[in-house]
Amino acid sequence: MSQGKLTKEQLLERIEDGWAELDRLQAGLDAEAAARPPGDEWGLKDHLAHIAAWELSLVALLTGGDRSAAVGVPAGGPHETDSINAVIHQRLRDALAPLTDGDLLLPYSHYQPQEAGESGNQPVIGWIAGNTYDHVREHLDAMRALAGSAGSS
Repeated sequence: MSQGKLTKEQLLERIEDGWAELDRLQAGLDAEAAARPPGDEWGLKDHLAHIAAWELSLVALLTGGDRSAAVGVPAGGPHETDSINAVIHQRLRDALAPLTDGDLLLPYSHYQPQEAGESGNQPVIGWIAGNTYDHVREHLDAMRALAGSAGSS
């Protein structure tokens, strides 16, 4: 099914499935194991923070905000990775809540007219998919390997 054919309900289900997979990956790990990177590579928490930051950028996209500024740590908020990820994910849910299926087919330029650019006429659902469940899928193999090695040490 192409992204343009997804309904809002299907989109939200895929996003929640991606987050459920992330929750399962980190559920059996203690905080130290999840945070410990192997050598110079990313640890599990690094992957989670990266994915969450991109979701936060989507909140800015959908609300007309500055996507670059949006990936920073919220002022006065918690500075612990799990708390930041939870805040970011809730903000994405809140930004998606009022949208209809039709809203998801509006172009990127509808939400970010000052940044229409070359792909500004593509439906925004592509950016949502690419920065949520598709983004999770891109990181899953590396994250599963980290979870497996951390769980066995």
